[in-house]
Amino acid sequence: MSNKFYESPKANLFLDLITGLASNEIICHVTRVGGGFGGKESRNIIPCITVALAAYDLQMPVRLCLTRAEDMKLTGHRHPFKIVYKVGFLHSGKLKSLDLCLYGNGGYSTDSSLIMIERAMLHCDNIYKCENMRVRGRICRTNLPSNTAMRGFGCPQGLLASELIMDQVCSYLQTNYEQSIIRELNIYEPNEKTHFSQAIERKDWHVPKMWKNLKETALYEQRLRDVEEFNEKNEFRKRGLSMIGTKFGIGATSALFFHQAGALVNIYNDGSVLITHGGVEIGQGLQMKMLQITAEQLGIDISLVRLHETATDKIPNTTPTVGSLSSDLYGPALIDACQQLNKKLAPLKVKHPTLTWEKLIEQAYYERIQLFTNGFYIVPEKFLKHNWEKNDVNFMYFTQGVGMSEVEIDCLTGDFHILRTD
Repeated sequence: MSNKFYESPKANLFLDLITGLASNEIICHVTRVGGGFGGKESRNIIPCITVALAAYDLQMPVRLCLTRAEDMKLTGHRHPFKIVYKVGFLHSGKLKSLDLCLYGNGGYSTDSSLIMIERAMLHCDNIYKCENMRVRGRICRTNLPSNTAMRGFGCPQGLLASELIMDQVCSYLQTNYEQSIIRELNIYEPNEKTHFSQAIERKDWHVPKMWKNLKETALYEQRLRDVEEFNEKNEFRKRGLSMIGTKFGIGATSALFFHQAGALVNIYNDGSVLITHGGVEIGQGLQMKMLQITAEQLGIDISLVRLHETATDKIPNTTPTVGSLSSDLYGPALIDACQQLNKKLAPLKVKHPTLTWEKLIEQAYYERIQLFTNGFYIVPEKFLKHNWEKNDVNFMYFTQGVGMSEVEIDCLTGDFHILRTD
């Protein structure tokens, strides 16, 4: 079965149940997925089962091709949220307490909603420290189409909640402080802990430095004065300047079994290399990174490396391509495979130090050295924690960023333009 679906083991499992075949009798192929990033993680199982059952029953090839409109209706959407909160803060703008409740519209079925609300709850602090914080999350069952995983997977909703709260605090104190000052005042300091008890380690926390550098290089103070001057001179067109940061936790803390990966590396006796791994290309550039890693590890030109499509007969029990995890999983799996091959080739390199790669592999073939192997990688458990009862959750690490945007809006028509983003 060839599909546009990046959780092939789940497809295998459901097809087992529908057809009565064992997993070793079903092969799922995925070359690439267009417009994925969450929406095609689980909802595509419905058309996959439909097509596979028809093909199995009719004993002939069956193809399903949806229009974009049909695809969007079938796939599902991002969870709408209602955010209810009470926040306490000092006259300086320093946050002291926050009681936050997140309500997500799950639609008629659970789908990925429970894991999604977890991630929203774990990201609703964004980059800001609040000494006393309580967060509750609820998924609401409604008579609407089921919502599903989307890019960010609950994190955008959680981050939006924190920024809305900061906006309200800034608006309340606007006569005293400019917004970036209040936000900067609340940024996590190194070694402080999040509301889920993960320490912000000094060596890995770059937001304060990025905040300062961006403010200087993007001329924030000067541009803010220019915006204020523009707004005074124009009645119906207004400009705004905003600066915010973000952190995104890498890892699926509630699914430890996600953090494993396999890869296969074959070297042919002409020196060319074919690699396969369990990740799926959905536009994030995964495959190019895997080619680069393999070429670097083997010390060869990238033109010699080719990547085979993801298939369950090559790499079984693959991890879904979700959560910005795949490079951190399949990269090390390929490194493991390449290191094994390098170890096998090491004595031959010492014996024939002047041979080119192609001649070295040819010689290895004649000397009956194994030129294929599989690699495997698991994330150590010490980097991941998931104990909600003890309020102890830990991501592998946080990706971080700071951005500044200047926009202009027509107050009569609502038309707006992004003038500049840094």
